[in-house]
Parts: sequence; C-alpha cells; structure tokens
Amino acid sequence: MVRKPLPDYYAALEIREEADEVTIKKAYRRLVLQWHPDRNPADRETAEEKIRLLNIAYETVTNPIKRETYDLQRAASSRKSKAKPRSAPRVEVPKEFMMTPLGYPECFVRSLGRRVVVHSRSDDPESNFQSFFASTKLALWWLPEVNNMCRIRKLGSKARGDKRGAAAGRAGGLNMAFDPQKAKTAGAEGSEVRMAPANKGQKADSVNFVTKASPTCEGALRFESASQRGQYLAFFPPSHLRVVPFLEEAEDRVLDFLFVDFASMFKFITLEEVLQPIFSAEEAGVWIELAKLQDDEAVKSHFKEVMGKDVWDVEDFQAYFEGHWATFEYNAEEKKARMRPKQERLAKQLRATPKAEEVVAAVAKTDESELQRLPVGALARALTALAKASSTDGEAGEATSAQIQLLAALRAVGKGEEEKCDIPAFELLHSAEKVLDLGGDNPDDTVLVQRSAAARILANKALKSASAIEGGMVEAGFTLPDVVRFLLLPGAAGRDLLLATSCVKLFEGRSIPEQREVLRTAKSRGSTNTAAAAGTALLKSLGGGGPGDHVAAPDAHVEMVAEVAECGVRLPAATALLRRMAATANPLKLAEALLALASRVGPGQAEDMTHIAESLASKGAFGNFPIKTILETVLASSKDDTLAALVVPAVPGHVYFALLVL
Repeated sequence: MVRKPLPDYYAALEIREEADEVTIKKAYRRLVLQWHPDRNPADRETAEEKIRLLNIAYETVTNPIKRETYDLQRAASSRKSKAKPRSAPRVEVPKEFMMTPLGYPECFVRSLGRRVVVHSRSDDPESNFQSFFASTKLALWWLPEVNNMCRIRKLGSKARGDKRGAAAGRAGGLNMAFDPQKAKTAGAEGSEVRMAPANKGQKADSVNFVTKASPTCEGALRFESASQRGQYLAFFPPSHLRVVPFLEEAEDRVLDFLFVDFASMFKFITLEEVLQPIFSAEEAGVWIELAKLQDDEAVKSHFKEVMGKDVWDVEDFQAYFEGHWATFEYNAEEKKARMRPKQERLAKQLRATPKAEEVVAAVAKTDESELQRLPVGALARALTALAKASSTDGEAGEATSAQIQLLAALRAVGKGEEEKCDIPAFELLHSAEKVLDLGGDNPDDTVLVQRSAAARILANKALKSASAIEGGMVEAGFTLPDVVRFLLLPGAAGRDLLLATSCVKLFEGRSIPEQREVLRTAKSRGSTNTAAAAGTALLKSLGGGGPGDHVAAPDAHVEMVAEVAECGVRLPAATALLRRMAATANPLKLAEALLALASRVGPGQAEDMTHIAESLASKGAFGNFPIKTILETVLASSKDDTLAALVVPAVPGHVYFALLVL
C-alpha cells in the first residue's frame, strides 16, 4: 500500500497556517453549517466525509500539542532527502515516550501482548482513552557496546522470571524484535516486528538497534539493526511495523519516527471523551443545559490544561455539536444539548451512507436485540453498503456474519407493518434491488435464503411509504419504469393490489412502449391488477382518447390489443377498440386479436365481436393465413355465433383434412 500524503488541515478549514484562534473558530462554524449532511441531501456521503475531515482538522489545530506535532510532521514531509541517515550523538528522547511515524501524527506504535501495531484512535474504537495509550508507553534502554545502540522496550513489561522488568531501567522485559534471517532473505517485505523477552546479552541480533538522525526531520530518529546493517525499522501503512532493507525512495514505507513525551498523553484526550461521563451520569438521552456543561470542573480543566484557553462560549459549543451531529443533538433555542443513546447513534451511523468496513465493525460490537430495534432505513443502507463491497478472503467471514445478522434484523423489523420509513421510499426500492447482490455469485446459504425475503420486505415498505404520502408515488419521485422494478422484485403478487391502485397516475403522459413493458412484466409476474391498470392506460393511448369510429391500426397497435386480451383484463374496452381498428387493420393481426378476445369476452361484447368478424370476413384474406390460424378461426366460429361471418366457402382442402384429424 502506497502511503497517503499528510492531510492539509489548514486547507480543509480554508485558513492560513498562521491563523489565530478567532479566525479558526469562524472558519469552522461557517464550514460546519455549509457541509452539515442534513443540508446536503443530494450528496450526503460527500458532506459526511467533509464534516469528518473538518472535525479532525479543528481538533488538531486548536489543540496546542497536536498542532505542534502536526506542524512538525507537515514541515518534514515536505522536505525530501536522498541522503542516507547519519549517525548522531544521543538525542533527547523522553524517558517514557510514544512513537509516531513521520507523516502520521494521529498514529502511535502499540504493543498488544506480543503483537506490535501502528494505530490511530479510530483504528481501535473498542479501546477507551486509558487502555489505548497504556499500550503506547515505550522506553529506550541504551547499550554501551556501540555508540547510540539501544533496545525499544514496552515500559513496565516483564519477561518470565523477571521481577523488576523494563521499568527498573535494566535489561529484560519485552523488546521490539525481528527475525534477522527473514529480514535478510525476504527482500523488501522484510520481517514483521513483535515483542520478545531478552535479558542482558540475549537475542542481541534480534533486539539491538542503532539510532540514526533523520535527514528530513529534526528530532526524528531512524532505527538500524545493529546486527543486520542496512536493515531499518519501517512503518508500512496502514498498521504494520517491519524491519526492511534501506530504500529511501520507496513510497510504501516510513523510516522516520518522532517521540512524544508520555507525560503529555492526557493532552490527546478529546472533548467528546470529557463530555461523555457528564451525559452518562444522567438518564440516557436527557437534555443538559449548556451552562451546566460550561461550568463542569472536568470541562474547565480540559480547556485549561489541554487546550490552554478559556471554556468555549455558546457559539463555539453550538458549532462543535453541529459538527458532531451523529453523537450529539443541540437545541439552539433552549441552549441545551444531549448525547444520543447508543441505539440512536448506531442508527445514525448506519443511516449515514456508511462504508462496508464501518458496517462490519458496527455490527460486530452490537447485540442482536439492538440490531432488531434499528429503523428500516438504517438496516437498508447498511445492507446496501455490504452489497456494493467486494470483500477480500480475509474479510469474507466477518462480512458474511454482518450480512446474516442484518438480514435477520430486517426480517424482525419487517413484521412491524405500521412502522414509518426513515429514508425516502425511492431509496428503499434501490436497497431492495441491491440486497439481492449480497454474497455475490456464491453467497452463503443463509444469505441466499434471507436476501430474497429482505428484498420483499424493503420493496413492500417502499411501496407503502410512497402510497401513504400525499401525491403518492409521483410525489415520492417514482416514474413508470419503477413500476417494472417493483414487479421484478420478490413478492410481487403480495403487493399487486396496492401497486395497481398507486401507480395509475404514473401512466399519464408516458409512451406506449413504456406502458406495454409494464403490461408484459405484470403478466409474467402474475400481477393481474397491475396488468389491468397498464391495460387501461395502453388502450386509452392506442385509442387516441377520442370517440371516433375508426383509429389507425398499425400491426404493433393491434398486437397490443391482443396482449391486453390475453391478460384477461379490460376486455370490453379492448373489444370496442379493436372494432374501431378493424377497417384498416392487417387481416392476420386482426384475426389473432379477435381470437384472443373470443375465448374471454362476455355477452356484452357480442355486437362488437360480430362487427369485427364481419370486417375480417370482408377482407377475404383467409387463404393467406397460416394453417394454425385458419384452424383456430374455423373452430372459434363454430362455437360462437358472433363469429359466424368467419365461415367462408373458400377454405382450402388441406384445412378440411386437418379438421378431420382433429
């Protein structure tokens, strides 16, 4: 993975690097209002990404230690050097420190048991502030053998049988270690770094490093293996730490590391983490007056000790709550705020056009009962995100588990027929189509069974939601082709009556081919009522809307009348229209349409049928008909008096032979 350039937080906030606090606040307030997702419904995903970047940028440039670290890394990342790292006297490294790769000021090296990873706070949302930073506490133990030789140790760790460990300032504890042989033979991939016990004189070839000054960033160090010269400690985004050969020009690795005094760890706490205990002390979702928050000792301490400024005023807090809309809700009129309950935050997160990996992570830490209390819209968007994504083999298991849990939750939620939908009906229809892609061409068996049920539920919800609003499907943004989409989804027969009554206005002003497509699809899906609605609209369009005695009768139009008849819908209107077409219709097409009507119409259409039969007989074209059509015509006329005019003396002999066989 090629490393990403360091984000330009000043550009994100549309300010200069030397901007003062007042300018920064004004810029943040303006941009939060401009990009609030609720004000950008047409491109909500872009707005949410913009808000996320704004929040990170604002938190960074208003926090002195974060801004200092960011500015240092930003300046260093803009400098390029092809020089090899040089040896340097021992630099001032804090006794207890956190390591951050150059260009990634939000990321820290962490030891999780024997594993070593590089994480930002967002990479491990399950860890609270204390547990996250406890795993970042490191120290250097300087060795006398070679100048600037050291070990990188997990502070406070102990090896087996070690009574005092790394905290005592002696050899021992857990040290960053690698496999020298693998580093030598694996080429650019190198050897993964892990924590390993190493007492004095032990595993020197695996744990001993020599510090080198960074040629691009003052105060930053590089770590070269003492036993494998030319092999360096490197960060490979997004989370790996390895020992690899020196490659200055490689864009997939970072060799330089900065050190943050662990004593300043508390300054990395976020305002949200300060506010959360205050809200949690009250009943879930309760409103708290802003004045109470401003006067809270923890809040005042945070601003004084971490931010180095006075507590924000009302406008600053309002901008903050607007920017963190998924977690907080703010009432500007009453100057009150509340923290959304966990269930509501989860619904907000899933409803906010999430990415597939965000959905998988959210579902993994949510109980089944909580998922089943989510609104339909949140479940629909989450499933749509999973359907769009293509998981790698390593992610397939987690993705499948999330799919199964969300599909089960949707089936449970779908039983609540009266529940109002929380996203547009048009989007629910789109989600209904997308869930059928869950699992791809080779889905898990459970997913295969449940995705059809989910598509049916979402399509039903979409139709009910649209039909319930004033203006119906038209107001909901649907057009005639969307009726075909409803018909093609599972469960079409179950919503046939509602679809037929709801879609009538969609036929107005639409083309004949579009109306015919609805008729054909409704017929194939067994949706009789919708076919009737389509047939009514189609006959009206073919008839030209006027009561004239004759209408134009191109072959395609006569065929469409026959199609309506074959569906068994709107037969009186179809018969009357065919009568008006009879004079100019192609004889064969007229015969086929008449036969389609003959087996279905009632006594009320006798006069029209007789007129059509007489018109067809007068054309004298039977001899040119296919044998099958001739047979069907003769048989129909023998059974129905209204078709008597079709019996003509000039029936070919081979037809009589066929009749004898019958």
